[in-house]
Amino acid sequence: MDEFNRDPNYSHLLNALIEKTKAGKLSWEETADEFAFLAAVGGRQTFEIAHRKVRDPLTGELTRLPVLTVRGEDGRLLFETSGTPSEAATELYALARRAARNEDVRVKESLELIQNL
Repeated sequence: MDEFNRDPNYSHLLNALIEKTKAGKLSWEETADEFAFLAAVGGRQTFEIAHRKVRDPLTGELTRLPVLTVRGEDGRLLFETSGTPSEAATELYALARRAARNEDVRVKESLELIQNL
């Protein structure tokens, strides 16, 4: 519990998800919500990284911030990050979106299309 108090933004978990995503060990999928991406791990937990409308704690303004939601195998909410601005959450969101939408292949196809003009 002591480590939780030192790490209220879940940076260890976010960094592990980033590392596994970069290594290609997490398979992110699109959801019905265009701002949310989902990865299931071992049939035991699902991780959703999404841009949610939240009140920014620094500015008080309503904005979209990345929020990580973790659910157990029964679909129940285990925990959710607070939507506090975080470089790690922003990076994970970008990586998950890129992987789920297969953006690397699409960019390559677009480049080839343009080069063939």
